[in-house]
Amino acid sequence: MARILDISWMAAALPDGRFRCPHCGADRECRRASLRPWLGLFGRRILRSGRARTFFVCRTCGRIYAGPDMQRDAATTPRSEDERAILGIVAAVIFSDSRIRATEKRAARDVIRRYAGLELRASELESLLRGARRRWGEPVDRLQRLSSLLDDASKRRIVEAAYLVSTADRELHSQESRLIDRIGEALDLPPREVTRAIQRARHATQGPERTE
Repeated sequence: MARILDISWMAAALPDGRFRCPHCGADRECRRASLRPWLGLFGRRILRSGRARTFFVCRTCGRIYAGPDMQRDAATTPRSEDERAILGIVAAVIFSDSRIRATEKRAARDVIRRYAGLELRASELESLLRGARRRWGEPVDRLQRLSSLLDDASKRRIVEAAYLVSTADRELHSQESRLIDRIGEALDLPPREVTRAIQRARHATQGPERTE
């Protein structure tokens, strides 16, 4: 059932162009799109609620950057929007239940290496997890905003990342299961595609998880 009031994002395609991709470190062809937030009433857009923002999708590496003022997380390297989404979701999964397990942290480092290309020390992971929401906002909201810019393969990879961290302790807790459902909904992934992503992720684990 639709919420009484919500915020949704409307995408509009812009002419393709070139930009300096921070990840590639070179000028690249890119797809451009404008995203504008709208206030919704019972699932219907009724009022623009903010200014449009332009996003650049690199046609070489596939990473998404907000422009023209690409914010920096470190002294020299801007973090792409899809990388922030992965990092935020990993943090959300770990903090979705009452216990923070060492196995989840180990899985988080593996997932971040695999899906975001970052090699983090334990102290760096701890700092990232604690500050993710403060720095980048509610991660599921970010996914909803980026949904129209991500292809289905990228969306499934985000679900895979969430599932791998969730089942690091060989269990899928109810809070984690609900979060994965919310991730799929925010990404506008049909249930069969969420299931497909989970099945792919299971190949990276040994044996089935137990469900509480």
